[in-house]
Formats: sequence, C-alpha cells, structure tokens
Amino acid sequence: MAAPSLHGLAMNRMRPFAALCSLLLCKLLAPVLAQAPEGSLLEHREEGEVRLAEVRRYVLRARKARLGLFVQIGHHDWASQISQCLEEVLSATDEPTGVHLNFVNGTAPSDDEVEELLGYVQGKHSKANIFVTNSAGAAADMPQFLMQLDSATRGGVDYDILLKLRVSPRDDVQQLASQALCGTRFHVRSVLNAFASRPSLDLIAPAGTIVDRKTSKKHLAPSVFNKVLGNRSWRGFSEGSAKGFRSLLLMNTGHVGLNEAEDLATYVAGGSFWLRREAEPLKTAVAAIPRLAPLIQKKNDEAQALELALEGFVTTALRLRGRSLATMPPAPKVIAMYYPQFHQVPELEKFFGDGYTDWKALQDFKGEGLRKPLSEERGGLGFYDLMKRQVRGRQAQLAKQHGVHGFSYYHYWFGGEGGQNKSVMWKVPYQVLHDGQPNLPYFFTWANEPWTRKFSGQAGEDGTGTLIPQTYGDREHWEEHFEHLMQYFKDHRYMKIDNKPVFAILRPQLLEQKLEPMLKLWRSLAVEKGFSGLYILSSVGRRFYEEHNYKAELLDGAFHHAPSCRDLCGGVASDRDLYLVKEQHQYWGAATGFDGRVHGNSGALHVTPKTFQQALVGSFANMTAMPQRHVPENLFFVGSWNHWAEQHTLEPDDKYVFGYLQALRNALEHVKPRELEARETATQETV
Repeated sequence: MAAPSLHGLAMNRMRPFAALCSLLLCKLLAPVLAQAPEGSLLEHREEGEVRLAEVRRYVLRARKARLGLFVQIGHHDWASQISQCLEEVLSATDEPTGVHLNFVNGTAPSDDEVEELLGYVQGKHSKANIFVTNSAGAAADMPQFLMQLDSATRGGVDYDILLKLRVSPRDDVQQLASQALCGTRFHVRSVLNAFASRPSLDLIAPAGTIVDRKTSKKHLAPSVFNKVLGNRSWRGFSEGSAKGFRSLLLMNTGHVGLNEAEDLATYVAGGSFWLRREAEPLKTAVAAIPRLAPLIQKKNDEAQALELALEGFVTTALRLRGRSLATMPPAPKVIAMYYPQFHQVPELEKFFGDGYTDWKALQDFKGEGLRKPLSEERGGLGFYDLMKRQVRGRQAQLAKQHGVHGFSYYHYWFGGEGGQNKSVMWKVPYQVLHDGQPNLPYFFTWANEPWTRKFSGQAGEDGTGTLIPQTYGDREHWEEHFEHLMQYFKDHRYMKIDNKPVFAILRPQLLEQKLEPMLKLWRSLAVEKGFSGLYILSSVGRRFYEEHNYKAELLDGAFHHAPSCRDLCGGVASDRDLYLVKEQHQYWGAATGFDGRVHGNSGALHVTPKTFQQALVGSFANMTAMPQRHVPENLFFVGSWNHWAEQHTLEPDDKYVFGYLQALRNALEHVKPRELEARETATQETV
C-alpha cells in the first residue's frame, strides 16, 4: 500500500531507511548522532566471558520504558521488512520506547545506513532508545533475542512489554507475524491494552502460530501448517533438543515433572511474539545466556539442539506456571468506501437540474430521522465541496486519527452513450492524484452498473429510468479504459498486492462473456507497464447473491459489500467467511447504516455508534478464532466514508457527532486476543 507495507504480499513497500530520512532531517540530527556514545555502556564483561554480539551504535534516552522492539535480522532485505512494524510501534505511544536491532551473518548495514537509521528513529520518536549490534555467524533467533535483552539489562535499561520480531528470507509466516503483532499503531495499542487489563497474560503471538503436540489443523494459520509443519502435526522436540529443554527447565527451579513438561511442550512458529518482561521463565533464559553462549557458538549438533530447546522453553514454562498465552489476528486495515460526488457534475446537472448534488437531495427530503453533516463550527465538515483541497485534507486527517487505513473511490466508466466523458465523476480522483489530498492509500471500485434515476443500477423492465447505459465496449474501449487507470496505478499511494494494483469490480457478472477477455488484456498490459499483473476483487452482498461467483477463477478476492451484505455476513459486521465465495481471498466488512428514501428506494438499517462498535469488536474477535482465514492483508471494508444520501457514513453528523469514528477507533484499539485453551495435566507440580 501507499502507507508503509508489511512483506512480499503487502501493498507498496516502504522504501529503505535511506529514503525515509529526508536530507533536511538527517542534517538537523547529525549533531545529535555525533554525540551518541559508541559501544562501551553495554559491553562490560566478566573475565573470560563469551558474548554473542558486539554493540555497534546506540542512543540512550530512557532507562525505563513501556515497550521495547527487539529485531533479529538475518536477511539483507531488512529495511523493507521492518519498516512497517517500526513505523507503527513508534507511532503507537508517546512513552519512552526501545528499538534493538541485531544484524547477523553479514547482513549489517554500512555506517551511513546506521546513521540514517538512527536519525529516522529519533525523528519519529523523541524518547526512543536505539541499539544496533552485530553478530558474526551466530544463531539468528532466540539466542540473539536473549543476548539483546541481557545486554539491555546489564546496561540498566528495562522495559515492561517486549516485541520479539524475526527477519529472515521473506515468507508468509513472517508476513503474518508483522501484520498480527504490529500491523497498525491501533493494533499495537490493542496489545498493550490487553497486557494492561489481563495481569495473568504473559505472551501474545500471531493467530494460528502457537503449536503443541495436540494442535489441530483448524487452529493453525495455513502458512504454518503448509510451510512450517509440512502438512503434518508436530510431534515434539527431537531427542537432542528435548535433552536441552529438560536442562533449561531444571535450571529454572531444580525440579519439574518432565513428563508433564513434554506433554505441554509448546512453541511459536516463526519465532515472533509480544512478551511481558517480568515473566519468570524469560528471566531464567536471560540469566542463562552468559553460560549458554559458548555452547551456541560451536555451531554443532549440540548447539542446534540447544537453540531449538530455547525456542520452546519460555512458552512451555509459562504454561507449566499456569500463565496465559494468547493470539491476535492480522491487524484489520479499514478501507472506507468513498463517494466522489458533492461537486458540480455535468451528467447529474443534465438529468436533475443545474447545481444538483446529493446535498440538494438530502436537504430537500421532507422525511424525518436522517443524519446530516456536522457543521464546521462544531468541528465537522459541513455541506462541503470536494473540489476544495482543504476539505479533502480534513477528511484525511479525520480518517488517520480514527483508524481508516485507506479509501476505495467509486469509479465510473461507461460504454454506453450519454456521458460527456467515458469517466464520469472523474474530478475528485484526478484532484487526489495531482494535489495530494486525501493523502491516504487508495484504490478504485468500478461501479459498473448502468446509471439509473434511483441510483440503484436497476432500470424498469422497459428500460425506463436508465440515464447512462452500460455496454462494456470492445478491445479498443478496454485499452482506453486501462490507459486512463494507469495514471493512478503508477501513484505510490495506489494500493498494490504483490506489485499488482488492486482494482474492484462491483458486479463483474454484468460483463458476462466480456469479463474474461477484458481481464486477460488488462493483466497483460499491466505486466508490460512493469507490474506483476492486477489484483481483481468483486463484491458480495444480498442483492448480488444469485449472481455471485460468475467465473470466480478469474478473480483474486471478494469483499463483503456493507450494508448490502448484512443478511449474509452476520449482521452489522461480518462474523464469518461466506460459503458462496469461491475467490481465493475473502475480506470482511461492516455497515454504518442504510436508508434509501432520499433516492426513492426502500430498505433501512439503523445502526447506532454503540451497535457499530459492538459489531466490530465481535468481528475482530472472530478473526482470532478463525486463524485458517487466508488473506494477503486483512483489509476490512466499511460502508461508507461519505454516502450521505444513503445514510451510511463515518463522517461527523449532527446526531452522533464523532460517534462512528470514535467507535471505529475504540474497536481497533481493543481487539481482543484469544487465550490458549488450558490443558489438563497429570500433576499439579509446576515449574
């Protein structure tokens, strides 16, 4: 996406740190960086002590901080892989925060890159601790994390909550970890809120990554089951690892029921999780690092077995102590549907009179019970004109503050006669492209129905009521349409998955036999332009139920089109995948309400902010309970940002003020982790 992205399947990757730190920022911070002390504070050793890593550079701002990010980096593509997580962690809180980066096996950046990295972090968070260390050929995961934490402890630096993140060759498991643990700043706050509200909770892992010998396929993420376990269940540690595992448990207390411990042997696939710093098994592991370091550095079978034992020690010991382990879903990334009207549109004036917009329709409506825009005097947007850049800038500000990740602009392109431009209502997206507001990730949803007088996409049986028909054209027409879209696809904010621009077609079924050749042509043209293809979505909802899955194999995904999906998707917000959806990926959504009276249609769905928030909380909780869901990124579609004439809008209104936006933010900051079910044990003896 246009915002910092997560991994290879994420959208529009964030540039390496060299691009993140502007020349001006780096120049301003250069004197500060020059004063930062060089590797002395954290290198005090006992005589003869072996260390796994050497401190390279650090800036110490706070001895005590709420959270610390610890990254073990074993791959050269580190900047693009950690940029998203680092951005969101630093944005989540104003409290002191630590960033500990350890580079392993020759992946260390140059001195200039380190300086830019430190400058970037300090520019994002004025109270950040920053520690950069190098390791020469040592183990790249759990031992490195414990080494980092040991060094911080020796230097008198302490944290309440830790995020351990592993960077290795890019894969789906690593992508899942970044999205579930630090996909958005709101998701990071959810984690911190969970730890604060649950004293017994010590560890939070990505949904579907906690594995023991009794874990079934339905409890695992597809990437874990397929890539980590190889389509089989885990049978426990190898003989050598089990020996090291027992030694660690014995070191912890001097006595333990080993049969019970092996029965509860547990690890986190991928090795990334949030952890409470005061967890007793973590203290034991950290204290053991000076003694274990010489063994780990030998790089023999014994060292490998010990590394594997360390992978499962903390999680297993927590379970033996009766402490809680939990999982989080990938961060919901809210995509709000955006109606690009509310300015003079020649086609609307032709059909409905000079000066017509949906504002006039809303103001002229004589019925009761409709929400209207909150006035500017009260902090709202009023009856705005979308040609004004400051209006769209204010929309972006409100969206970012309350958790809207991006917009999907309704896109209008007609093959029939009657439009002054084949692209109708083109001015708002054009302005977004050229003046930069709203400065948010975006993509288009092609409202590919004919235009009708009631804005329903459905004319009378005799064709009356059709304002602009749809014929969908031929190859020449498809090429012209694609060239129009290309100017947006090239925008760095335009959302992409696997270097494929995202494009939704509201009702692909209407294209009938033209759908397949059009998409084949478009995908080939996209490759010619340097993309990897196109990522095509359809919508699914009550009105389209019978039509759905027309040539679904041609499409990449489908999204729940709120509010029309409510009867299928579980109510105000989705609570499950739909069996009728055959596309590879399925995205959930929620509705802020619906009332069709302004446009002369029937149907209503009345949703208060309280109901909206409750539905979102339930939807997000169900995501955690269904780790088998397979989506490249957890997009969540809300209808809508500003569809005032149909009364589904997130924007401030004269009845609930900022109620819907606040409900959205509250739900995003309180995604509930799902606790691992307690296991019956043969004895009450614990570590």
